[in-house]
Amino acid sequence: MSERLSRSSLPIFAAGFLATLGLLSANPSWSGTIDPVLTPHRASGAGPLAVVFDTTGTTASTTSRPFHELDYAWNFGDPASGTWQTTGRSRDRGRGPVTGHVFEPDFEPGEASRDFLVTLTVRDADGDMASTTTTITV
Repeated sequence: MSERLSRSSLPIFAAGFLATLGLLSANPSWSGTIDPVLTPHRASGAGPLAVVFDTTGTTASTTSRPFHELDYAWNFGDPASGTWQTTGRSRDRGRGPVTGHVFEPDFEPGEASRDFLVTLTVRDADGDMASTTTTITV
């Protein structure tokens, strides 16, 4: 007797493989829930301000290992930060569950501080996404 498995009983990486073999029941109404947690190690200070961001505490209904099995994309809200010389990629973007950014604004005359809206977007293997934000003041 063949028994079909449900998505919730499997790690994300196995779900696609088993669906391909026809061993995973397709349930178009199924949707995972992601609860992203974004924790900066500091939220304000004088520039240049180096900030490390951590996603420990993020949970997802599709995995018991969200730190390892989810995709984490960062937008630091700092488009003037330029590009990396080695890759040409934007310094305003980051990947992974732990990342960092140096906020070094060029202040306009009379401007005492500047706020940067940092956005974390988390995605699972099924394409479900969730985002959260925090503000860093320099």
